[in-house]
Amino acid sequence: MRIVTSSLAAALLASASANAAPPVQSVNVVNTPTVNVANLPGGGTLYQEVLGVSINGSGGVPGAPGSVVPAGKRRIITTISARVACPSGQGALVQVFANVGIFLPMQFAYTDGLGRATYAMSGQYNFIMPAGSQMTPIIESHGGLCQADIFLSGVEMSDQP
Repeated sequence: MRIVTSSLAAALLASASANAAPPVQSVNVVNTPTVNVANLPGGGTLYQEVLGVSINGSGGVPGAPGSVVPAGKRRIITTISARVACPSGQGALVQVFANVGIFLPMQFAYTDGLGRATYAMSGQYNFIMPAGSQMTPIIESHGGLCQADIFLSGVEMSDQP
């Protein structure tokens, strides 16, 4: 019995030492190049704007354009969200347009207290607008009074790196 106990104790000791963590060692990295990253954007100024557009009937109409990107600046739109309300059973196609159009993919959200079908969307973008440009909302529908609100946010910064 004594030999079995000694053998078991030796086996447990060997197993515990095999599972022990290796000692911590220091690593020195030498001869690494210095990297300069050019054209990093500055902080810029936060930008937020709400655009509205409505249509009463069939066809498509633009809404009032948003603010103009100031000279010497560029605007980067990073988030666009929108909501549209139309008579029940109707819908609308909404887009924003600057130097290119962005169609806003709506999803039915609920029927409001006035019986209107309400749609909503939100998306992340990296839409760069040069100085002098501005966003214009556009709505298209096949009838009835549809109203849309478009919420834009992002940053305005110098157009020089």
